[in-house]
Amino acid sequence: TLANLLAALANVMVVPGAVLTVEVDDGVWSAAAPVSDANFLTPERILFTGRNTYAKTMASVQSSSGSAGNWSITVNLNNVTNIATGDYALMTTASGGVNPTYMTGVHEVTNVDAGNNRISVASKNRATAAPSGAVAGTVTILKTVLLFAGMSGFDCSGKGFYGINKMVVKGDQTASTYG
Repeated sequence: TLANLLAALANVMVVPGAVLTVEVDDGVWSAAAPVSDANFLTPERILFTGRNTYAKTMASVQSSSGSAGNWSITVNLNNVTNIATGDYALMTTASGGVNPTYMTGVHEVTNVDAGNNRISVASKNRATAAPSGAVAGTVTILKTVLLFAGMSGFDCSGKGFYGINKMVVKGDQTASTYG
């Protein structure tokens, strides 16, 4: 479990110049408490990373519906291999079409249309118009999610961590908490 992993790392001293990479398997991992740098001897030398990511290319926006803060956007990709509902799509370098920058960000995959190489994503972008047309960009599918319900996820009030890479840190937005 995530709790067992964090407990095992708490007393590990990482030597200067080294980085301990903690690779977290694909899936949704829940935590019972925030991950605080104060609980580790050398948190500044610990890198948390997701196991698998998949690179895709976005060719265009097929359609969109919803409104500011609650968009459903369907995008055409070069392929949808290794993408599942519940994964997250990190979209970068968006350009072309209409409102391409509104595609930039991390969005939960809500549907996979394998026959047409399309995915639908939920976008929390607060813009009053959705992206459309020939929006092209880079998409990285993230398969590892750290879920923090009722609490903020990472507490870096001391030395901080070396980094968090290739994963989604997700809060449930209760009680003003954040991933």
